Formats: sequence, C-alpha cells, structure tokens
Amino acid sequence: MKITVQKVIPFLVIIIFFSVGCQKEELLMSSSKVDGQLQSTWKRVEMTSANTPIVSWTFSDGKVSVVKNETVLASGSYKVDASLTKVFVTTSGFPSEGYNHMNGKWQVITLDDDILVMADDYSGGSIEMEFTKEK
Repeated sequence: MKITVQKVIPFLVIIIFFSVGCQKEELLMSSSKVDGQLQSTWKRVEMTSANTPIVSWTFSDGKVSVVKNETVLASGSYKVDASLTKVFVTTSGFPSEGYNHMNGKWQVITLDDDILVMADDYSGGSIEMEFTKEK
C-alpha cells in the first residue's frame, strides 16, 4: 500500500483542527465577540479568606472600573485584541498610586458566560485573576 500526499494532508488537517479546537474556548473569537462577553460586572475570586471584601471589575464601553463595597476605587480604559490563538485585554489609565499593576496586557485564559480568568506579567512575576460574572 502506497501512502500519497493526497491521502496524508486531509488526515493531518483533521488532526490539527481537533487538537487546536479542544485547547481553549478563546480560539478563533473576534475582538467584538470577546468585548461583548466582557460587558458586565465580574466579581474577583479571593483565595485569601472569606472575610475579604468583594472587589469587582466592571467592563463597559471601553472603560473598566474597580469597585469595592459599591465604591469605585480606580478606573481606566481597556481594549480587546484577538489573534488566531490568543485573546488579550489591554488596560491603561489606572493611577500609579496602588493600581499601577492594573495597567498591562492581560491574556485571557478562560472566558465564558460565568467565568473570566486573566493573567499578566508584572514586575518579574505574574498576576492571575479569576472572576465570576455577577448575575
């Protein structure tokens, strides 16, 4: 049995499609679709203690606000960039007094109707934040 290129190529395309398609939900999403999913208030999941005040991020029309106990702590702007395999949310305009770490290029790890996970490189390390969507 002779293996030809015409037989191998369709098989490889199918394997690549399924292996890439199973890795991340964000693959092949447009910037506008991601932005539409972000348009909400997201409660940050705290890993430290149950008594930690709830901090939320609200995304709306290119603006993002950090809110704690219904008080806006800081605000900035955001932009969504989507490539074939990755989604980034770039935040800027946060004040340097305590919120400079918010300015950055956050890679979206997970985004669906209930969960948002983003990570950013900061000061030689990384920051990962997990959120649940407010209902």
